[in-house]
Amino acid sequence: MIKALKLKTVIDSIIAFSSQEILFKKCSDENIEHLPVINMQNEIFMCITKDGKWGINLKTGFHYLNQTSSCMFALPLLEKTMAEIEEKIDMYFQSLGVKIDAPKVFPFIEIIIEGLEFCSDYWAKLAFSWYDNLLIENKYGLKPTLEKIENEKWLSQKLHHKCRREIKNITYTQNPYYKAQRQRI
Repeated sequence: MIKALKLKTVIDSIIAFSSQEILFKKCSDENIEHLPVINMQNEIFMCITKDGKWGINLKTGFHYLNQTSSCMFALPLLEKTMAEIEEKIDMYFQSLGVKIDAPKVFPFIEIIIEGLEFCSDYWAKLAFSWYDNLLIENKYGLKPTLEKIENEKWLSQKLHHKCRREIKNITYTQNPYYKAQRQRI
């Protein structure tokens, strides 16, 4: 919700202060106004609605990314690096005259969770490539997901070991003694 509020503020400021006219598009079957930010493939866009929510405009309609399960439509983004997605978002907003911090407004974490829980070694491997780029503070919230998939049969041995290693790292870095030692350095 915080991301949506921040994004809503950004959208409102773009509308209010932009020197160019902002053209919101409407979905064909729904009355949802949105800005097409990332062309995922064949005119399927990752969009931001006028009220600051992320979604995907598919041929079947508009899907909000307000729940992890609806992020399955965004899984193809995992095939690109996180840096590429951040760059596309930054470039789009720069074209509107706004500088934003993509990791603070884009649902990277939710897409990673969906990739890890999708019961596919392929998507889990790609989700881990994004996971590796997260700050340790952002990894803490993924510990329950890692624990959930740690012993899944569909997960390759390599990813089982990675899961276990990451759970240990998160547990260790959450330890108050470790935090105190880090602050002294």
